[in-house]
Amino acid sequence: MKDQLTIYKLCIKKDSTYYCSFSECERMVMKDHWTTIKLVGENLSDSVVKYFGKANLMKQIAKQELGNIRLWKKIELDNYDIEVMR
Repeated sequence: MKDQLTIYKLCIKKDSTYYCSFSECERMVMKDHWTTIKLVGENLSDSVVKYFGKANLMKQIAKQELGNIRLWKKIELDNYDIEVMR
């Protein structure tokens, strides 16, 4: 029996905060950022889903708000600000 892929949708809402070590300051997210990820297994905990989707959100923020996707590793998001839509 094959393991089933489940699609999870994650969001970080506008006005959430993130720390940018590039500019050494805390910033606010200017708009909602969404991503979807596919993981094997159903009913995974939110913390597992956030772990695998966090990098996608960090890349979106770096590209759209800092102007360079290469800065994504300089962004620190708090897991409490990431929402998992089921």
